[in-house]
Amino acid sequence: MSSTKKRTPRKKKPATKADPPTNEAESGMKEVGQVRQETIQTLAALRARAQSLLIEASRLELARQDRLNEARRLEASAQQLMREEAKELGIPEGQAWQMTPEGTALAQA
Repeated sequence: MSSTKKRTPRKKKPATKADPPTNEAESGMKEVGQVRQETIQTLAALRARAQSLLIEASRLELARQDRLNEARRLEASAQQLMREEAKELGIPEGQAWQMTPEGTALAQA
């Protein structure tokens, strides 16, 4: 008794920029002419500028996040200082109070 195994055809991996199709029949496309050198250069310049802008935007976003984090830290420090000052003034925790520009503490009665 002979056993024959049915083979499944291998799937071809899709072509990538690094691995272009080797012939027109494989890609399903046919050559129709040459792209002008000026077009090739312009496309390369446009893509390079777009890449540069994306890198710059990423850098700006990181700087933005740093500034926001610093603002949060400063605000937290200010709130802590206000809590400490309220305690020194004898203002109970949780009671609303404010400070005038001249430095007078005002608390709700």
